[in-house]
Amino acid sequence: MKNIASKIVFALIASAIGIWVVSNIISSQHSKAEKEKAEVEKKIQIEQTISNMVPTHNAVTDWKKNFDKKSAFLGQIYTVQVEDALIRSDGRPVLFFASVDDVTRQGNKYYVHFRNWFDLDPDIRFVLECDSEQVKKIMSQKVDLFGQYAVVALISSLQRPKFELRAYPHSGEDAEVVVESSDIFIARGRCLDLSFVGDYETREK
Repeated sequence: MKNIASKIVFALIASAIGIWVVSNIISSQHSKAEKEKAEVEKKIQIEQTISNMVPTHNAVTDWKKNFDKKSAFLGQIYTVQVEDALIRSDGRPVLFFASVDDVTRQGNKYYVHFRNWFDLDPDIRFVLECDSEQVKKIMSQKVDLFGQYAVVALISSLQRPKFELRAYPHSGEDAEVVVESSDIFIARGRCLDLSFVGDYETREK
């Protein structure tokens, strides 16, 4: 009798454990499906926002198409090439993706410094005049390490510093500081529109 009771108890426990395991698996799959659905919906919303920004401002999205990847990697993109791509003869603004490096103020004007850490071909830093609403949007955005913005900007000038300082570590404490030719371009202009897109553009690349 005791053996039968023990077997019944064991069977009930095993059954309960099995139900718990199956329930957890179903719950986990459901959570994963919900997460994937939310990510897809977020991506669609971002793409819709970007697709609205482009025609609204008649922005150019393929302004990098004439840059040779190998030349860019070797730092052999010339200023006139970048200038022609960004300061267009047709007067159209450009769309780019970048994170915010800094927000500064000169007098009553705001300037936002943008940089794309993941795109160095060529390495372009954007310094754009922004209105108070655009700055408010940036300042209120939660800090995100990989967070980027889709930005539509009308570029008015381009510079390439002649030199930059670079440090080459020798040990944990010592480094050799060397003055080298700069491969950084600084584009200045005015921000027409911007929208936070998180890591969307990074994933797309």
